[in-house]
Amino acid sequence: GHILGKNSLNITAQYTHFTFHSSLDRSLDSSMPIGHRFYLLPQLTHSFSNVYGYIKSTIAANTLADRADLAAINQHRSAFNKARSIPIFSVDSGTYLQRHLTFRKKTYTQTLEPRLMYTYVPYRNQSQFPVFDTTTLPFSYNQVFSHNAFTGPDRLQNTSQIGFGLTSRVLSADDNSNVLTANLGMIRYFSPRRVCLTGPCTADNSKESPLDAVLSYTPTLHWSVSGTAAWNFKQRYIDNASLSTNYNRDGRHVFNLGYQFIHAAPGTAATTSCLSNNTNLLSLGLAWPLGYHLTSVNYLYYN
Repeated sequence: GHILGKNSLNITAQYTHFTFHSSLDRSLDSSMPIGHRFYLLPQLTHSFSNVYGYIKSTIAANTLADRADLAAINQHRSAFNKARSIPIFSVDSGTYLQRHLTFRKKTYTQTLEPRLMYTYVPYRNQSQFPVFDTTTLPFSYNQVFSHNAFTGPDRLQNTSQIGFGLTSRVLSADDNSNVLTANLGMIRYFSPRRVCLTGPCTADNSKESPLDAVLSYTPTLHWSVSGTAAWNFKQRYIDNASLSTNYNRDGRHVFNLGYQFIHAAPGTAATTSCLSNNTNLLSLGLAWPLGYHLTSVNYLYYN
């Protein structure tokens, strides 16, 4: 490990030009913003690690510049040309513990990996900036250690939070393959989240995120089963849940069957997914070679 740590600089840059055209209803052509978006995210990280764990601190500047025509109001588009930059600070830490165990005459290695991450992002009013492709998703384990609750760069959620996570893996001693993985995580908030996708909204004053659990099991080389569930402490209901099974022989013979439940979210809070009704989604996917140069790819998505 590095006793004094090490520094690294990572820069993410993205330019996107957005246009919108509806072949079904031309009146929708002016309902979406169009134009140019430039996104820049420089990150400076200082970290040190050894065989027992790591500590990593990061400072970043989330920078966005839009030159766009906003969605039309009374058939008239307004020009928009502004930029903003918001700092991000985080400290991420984790440790690794492991032990050997025997089950049905087979030897495995079990790990225990607690993780703790503090994130601070100050509030900036971003309501004037257009929303091109950004949204929110139902809460998941990945969001526990993310700098942003939104999926795209059009919005950056303000927060002061600590993410708690615990991962345990069961690895085969023969080839170190992953047999079983379990994740458990949630966020403790110290400030209201005030950034909205569109229009005015009520700040999210909840102190805790849902508690998210993920379990993945790989009984054979080609088959795997996974399930997730997120429990909302404040409302006392399942925020979202999923169950899926996957077969993957060689990357070309693939089968997937999945189910997902998402609880209704009225959209009054800053971080809801804005689903007005309980949603049940069924997905079925199949990719199979029909010949040496021909593969059939099929996907069914039912709401």
